[in-house]
Amino acid sequence: LAASAFFVLVGAALFCAGPVGAAYSGDYNWLCATGISLLVGGVGLWGLYNWYNNRNLEVHVSPVGVARISNGKATVIRWDDVDQVWQNVTRHYYNGAYTGTTYYYKLVGKDGRKLEFTNNLQQVEKLGETLQDEVTRRLFQKAAESYNSGAAVTFGRLSISKQGLSNGKETIPWDQVKGVKLDRGIISVQKEGKWLNWSSQ
Repeated sequence: LAASAFFVLVGAALFCAGPVGAAYSGDYNWLCATGISLLVGGVGLWGLYNWYNNRNLEVHVSPVGVARISNGKATVIRWDDVDQVWQNVTRHYYNGAYTGTTYYYKLVGKDGRKLEFTNNLQQVEKLGETLQDEVTRRLFQKAAESYNSGAAVTFGRLSISKQGLSNGKETIPWDQVKGVKLDRGIISVQKEGKWLNWSSQ
C-alpha cells in the first residue's frame, strides 16, 4: 500500500513539475514528461486498485482443499477436484542487482473454477509450495495410471505417452529424446544433438 501511494504521489509531482510547469513557463515540449508522469501514476493506481480488491483476502488450506475468501465471497476447490496447477515465479534484476521476486499461482478445477494467488498475499511462496505438494500427491497416481494404460498425459500444450513427448505439433519418440531441461520457464528437449525449445505455456 505504501509503495502504491508513493508512486501515485511521484506521478502527481512529475505531472505538476513537467507538463503543468512547462505550460506556465511557455515551454510546450512536455509530451515526454506527461507520458512519464502518467506511467508512474498509473503503476501506483494499479497497486492501490489491487490492494482495495484484496484488502480482506483470506486463504484457508485444509486436508480437504483450499478456500479463497475476499470481501465476504468464498471460492473453494477440493484437492480431488483440481485439474491443473500453474505457477510463474520471476526474479527481477536492475543493473545486475536483485530487486525482488513476483509469484503467481493458479489452481483450475475440473468444473472450470479458478483460484489465483499473487504477491498481494503474505507468504504466497509458502502457499505455492503447499499447492504444488498437495496437488502433485493426488494427481501423480492418476497420471501414472493413465500413462500405463496407453493414454496421453497432458501438461498444457505438452503431453507424454508411451509413444513419446509431444508439443501438439511434433512427437519425439522416447528413443530419440536425449535430454530434457527447464530454464527460466522454457522446457527444452534434446533430439539428435540439437536442443529444441518447447514451452508448456
